[in-house]
Amino acid sequence: IKLDSVKTGTSRVGLLHQLYEST
Repeated sequence: IKLDSVKTGTSRVGLLHQLYEST
């Protein structure tokens, strides 16, 4: 079960996306 890994992955992508939109 790699649900945790996927969760962290999406979280990271979401954070990156937010950073991009902020810039």
